[in-house]
Amino acid sequence: MAFAILLAAPALAGVPIDGHLDSAYGPALVTQTTQTSSNDNPCGFGGANALFESAGSELDAVHGFVSDGVLYLFLAGNVMSYLGEFQHQDQLHVFIDSRPGGQNALRGDNADNNLNTLAGLTFDAGFTPDYWFNCTVAGPVSSYFAELLDGGGGMGYFLGHGTAGGPGDLSGGTNPYGVMVTIDDRNCGGVTSGCQAASGAGVTSGIEWAIPLAAIGSPNVAIRVCAIAGGLMGIGGNSDLSNQVQGPVPPGTCALGNPATVNFEAIPGAQWFTIDTSTASAPRVDPTQLAFALAGPNPVEGDARFVIELPAATRVRLWIEDLSGRRMAMLLDEVRPAGQSHVTWPVSARDGVAPGAYFASLRVGSRMIARKLVLLR
Repeated sequence: MAFAILLAAPALAGVPIDGHLDSAYGPALVTQTTQTSSNDNPCGFGGANALFESAGSELDAVHGFVSDGVLYLFLAGNVMSYLGEFQHQDQLHVFIDSRPGGQNALRGDNADNNLNTLAGLTFDAGFTPDYWFNCTVAGPVSSYFAELLDGGGGMGYFLGHGTAGGPGDLSGGTNPYGVMVTIDDRNCGGVTSGCQAASGAGVTSGIEWAIPLAAIGSPNVAIRVCAIAGGLMGIGGNSDLSNQVQGPVPPGTCALGNPATVNFEAIPGAQWFTIDTSTASAPRVDPTQLAFALAGPNPVEGDARFVIELPAATRVRLWIEDLSGRRMAMLLDEVRPAGQSHVTWPVSARDGVAPGAYFASLRVGSRMIARKLVLLR
């Protein structure tokens, strides 16, 4: 796949990316049926760091929907991250099958080395993931992305670091589509430790993603998703997988172990679930509530002027980035009142910015809009 930058990123559906289950998600798509082979997270673990420290990993349930070109994915549960004397750090792996091709068995020559530690992992027949998203927690949230081409290679990015508890923004990496992710690791309900039958129903905190569909090939049909917790990092770490998979493995299944020996086709049930991307399954935001445009001719020869229409007073961030996603200038990062605001990017502030095509990206809460502009000088 050749990566393309969003010309106009969709306005997100008003769902805050904060690690809490919102009513917009509706009922769970799939619920955990097996205890976790990891530790159970006791209530209050981590004390002041409870938002990003957990004694164990579990994937209790999955909620998801698509709205305005964005896949919202909420995985109720925990990702183990203990920062004490003996550090432990699990990973959450999300695999998405959204187009023909992909890798039914993971290769060892993909773009991201974290992903390549899972080489040999084999999925159910017919599940051939095309994209991989990863989340780890060690104080800040860290996220990675790679595409899974039939012949290996492909694109891979460190998407950036974020903050536990929201707002889902990632910085310090390469994130051309504006993927968002965060975690609230305080869950102490759901399944307990073991390998027997259990229910993950009722958990309302966990890992939350907002993934623009353009980042996964702009599918307009049902996509298949597999989520797996495990891949221990830290002192003495390895890549062993837990039994916390969605769709779930059957009760009686303990830790899966070395990814190279794991074959989901040999495990009863479907270790994946589906989300329909052809129609939105949650209320859409009225696009007139938030507006952003370039005020004046485009291409731009002199000062670049922008106009923003806000439905309420809120924090607004506006920046310029090049076609690779590299930030060139931060134009605005402050609370603006409801109504119309004007922002100027003057020629005098563009030293070192060459003529060419750029994107002006606006972030308001969990909503983002990007506009293309061409600078003549």
